[in-house]
Amino acid sequence: MRAYLLVDFGASRVKAALAGGPSWRIRHTHAFPPPAGSSPGPGRYEIPPEALRRLFLRICRHYQKLAASPLKGTLICSQMHGFLLADSADRPLTPYISWRDERSLSPARGMRVFERVCAPDAPDFRGITGMRPRPGLPFMNAIHVARENRLKGVLKVLTLPEWLSACDGESEGRIHPTMAAGLGFFDIAGNKFSDALCAMAGELSGGASFAFNKPSSEGGVAGWCRIGPSRIPIFTGVGDHPCAVLGAGNKPKETLSVNIGTGSQVAAIDGKRTRKAELRPYFGGSILSTITHIPAGRALETFLARIPNPWRSMSALTCGDILDSTLEIDLALFNSAWNYGGGGKITAIGEGGLNPQNYLGSLLRCLLLGEARALNVIAQANRPQRIVLSGGIPRRLPVLAEALAGLTGRSVGGAACVDETLLGLRILAREVAGVSE
Repeated sequence: MRAYLLVDFGASRVKAALAGGPSWRIRHTHAFPPPAGSSPGPGRYEIPPEALRRLFLRICRHYQKLAASPLKGTLICSQMHGFLLADSADRPLTPYISWRDERSLSPARGMRVFERVCAPDAPDFRGITGMRPRPGLPFMNAIHVARENRLKGVLKVLTLPEWLSACDGESEGRIHPTMAAGLGFFDIAGNKFSDALCAMAGELSGGASFAFNKPSSEGGVAGWCRIGPSRIPIFTGVGDHPCAVLGAGNKPKETLSVNIGTGSQVAAIDGKRTRKAELRPYFGGSILSTITHIPAGRALETFLARIPNPWRSMSALTCGDILDSTLEIDLALFNSAWNYGGGGKITAIGEGGLNPQNYLGSLLRCLLLGEARALNVIAQANRPQRIVLSGGIPRRLPVLAEALAGLTGRSVGGAACVDETLLGLRILAREVAGVSE
């Protein structure tokens, strides 16, 4: 039986599985540790591109053996807002610079790029891209890298799926709009890379010109991988957030999506737009109204760092333990976080309030309150009452669905037992195969 390989290149785990055959059941799900990153300076986070390439090819070979017959193709979704710079032959000129990287806040030859991009005389970044400017976006960091290292000439900006599609030397030069938009160079209304932003980036870089692959809809072949005698197509990679929204079963004008993992996002498909929400491309030409970078798992890592077995303890909490907790905890630790106000903090500490149960319950309550506040922004312009919960944290802590329902007064569907990103990739694989849902 020939099958498709599904790969989610996440920040904390790389998940893979097979799907296909008469039942299209997801089989052989496995999580791989991602390549180790490094922080060569304040606010920097890099991963060697070769390490990403080796892991991807190892996964492809591993699943080719499990499939027992040549794979029909590989579908990828990945973390968004990361990039590397390459030459015209897709040879890396930089490490892969993660979405966690905020180097654009630091000076590069006398200029803080993030500040310059946000200046009143700069092009309307949010109006063009649909995103609020953030220091971790590739637009900011690519200019910083080129300026700091005096890189000249044409620099190709590659997302992670594009690099993986090219890593066996046979790229077709395609990028999906869900990944293109995350770079920060993309004109969401025009569905193309923005001339104004590209011109600004070239000027601020001090002599570089930024180039991109061609935007392409889902289902196109972005590259090829050779495993023995087989030449396996790699389909155009998509963003992990929209892929999870798709896999969770969200419907336009019917549901509100809440995805909680390393980061967190709320979204509505083709909903009415509000000034406080951001816009992202979705599938089939649809648009997500969304709020992203809501503090979640990455922030919890810091607050749980000195607690033994914290996830086991949180798994024992009841909905009442969460809703009745009393500490006020600001989880917005990072500059790019939604509602960042200078760093995290713990307040409203009463006598006896720092006991483990109250502390862990308060962490989860305040995490969910962040989701509820973001939901209120999206819901102001959208009527749907039903919330669809997805992501690794609610899958690990099913009680969060009940607690979020208590905080919002809305019906909340719990996370699926299978990663929603893999479910989304299976839907895309079925479309590639011409099989209707």
